[in-house]
Amino acid sequence: MEEYLRLLAEVNRPDVDFDHLEMVIKSDVSLSYKLLKYLNSAALGVRNQITSIKQAIVLLGHRPLKKWASMITLSYLGKDKPNELMLTSLVRARFCEIAALKLGMSDRQFDLFMMGLLSTLDVLLNRPIEELLAPMPLSDDVKATLAGERTVLSDVYDLAVACERADVPRARGIAKVVGLEVDVMEEAYRESLFWADRVSSS
Repeated sequence: MEEYLRLLAEVNRPDVDFDHLEMVIKSDVSLSYKLLKYLNSAALGVRNQITSIKQAIVLLGHRPLKKWASMITLSYLGKDKPNELMLTSLVRARFCEIAALKLGMSDRQFDLFMMGLLSTLDVLLNRPIEELLAPMPLSDDVKATLAGERTVLSDVYDLAVACERADVPRARGIAKVVGLEVDVMEEAYRESLFWADRVSSS
């Protein structure tokens, strides 16, 4: 687990050192493999094959790197749990990210992605979500939403869960409240399922 925690620590530094980050990733064969495979997957639409860690880091950029690091760390933590839990996290993350864009919240896409991704963390680790999120560099409203408080992000999270449970009346009701067309919501969820499947198999 140490290499994953080191990776998370590096990508969450405000003044991230890409050269040092490259060394951290290169120090673990599995991390290097996962990063290159992730970038070369069709899910990201990368046309030219990536052949080096430095190239991969530069191509992704800081925030996408944080997303990738969080995803593989979550995958590692949940390795002894049912695969469906990780898939649920990925679908929620992508759906919330898309919803942010569709609802004019493009500046919150990263926050909403992380909200969805970390929403099953308490189940994965069998510990209270508040305790797990406390030391993480997340927005206060992301932490509050996942702790069950009502925030400006709650409707998006509730919509993701309603779609996941195929609760059509509730999903349509929330979509109407937030101003999201039903067909846009349904397409976003389909795209999220496809994306999660591709990423989880990459």
